Amino acid sequence: MELLKSHWIRFVYCLISIAIVWTALLQQEIVVGSPTSLNNFSYVGTVITIVALIISISEVLHSVRYSRSISAEANRALKDAKAVEGASAVSECLATLNETAGYVDTENYQLALKCYQHFRILFAKIPGTGQEFERIDNILGETETAIRKGIFTSASARLEKATRIVIHHNLENIKENLEKVNPARGRQYVTA
Repeated sequence: MELLKSHWIRFVYCLISIAIVWTALLQQEIVVGSPTSLNNFSYVGTVITIVALIISISEVLHSVRYSRSISAEANRALKDAKAVEGASAVSECLATLNETAGYVDTENYQLALKCYQHFRILFAKIPGTGQEFERIDNILGETETAIRKGIFTSASARLEKATRIVIHHNLENIKENLEKVNPARGRQYVTA
């Protein structure tokens, strides 16, 4: 049954071809009229040409049908691959943001800044638009500036608590918005 479904055009043109040849053989006396060999050869050539034309047209239709199905399948596979790639990029971004938050907690602002800058490079590779991306874009610079302030602190002059709170709040906000645009959205990610 599957064979008939996938090659129905070929079955149809075979049946039509057999019917044409059968009809041509039955009606040969009426059409040709005189039994000379040239007329017979011409008649057979015409019938074969008509059958070949039907086969050619049917094969073109068959090819078009399969080209469309192959194209649709390729597009679906490409879309799935892009979703996996996007989910992977989002996952890397989330991990990098968690690492950044850990360095902020231990007041290692140089490594926090390095991780955050790596996050920004990864984030730039995620395609998309929308409110979530706008929200992230709006706080990227502010967060990096706040982390940079920490680089110039010392044991006696630590980063203000309000600035650390802003950093953590912004990192959590970025992670929340990233999770919303994740192509693998059926899953919840744990945020630190």
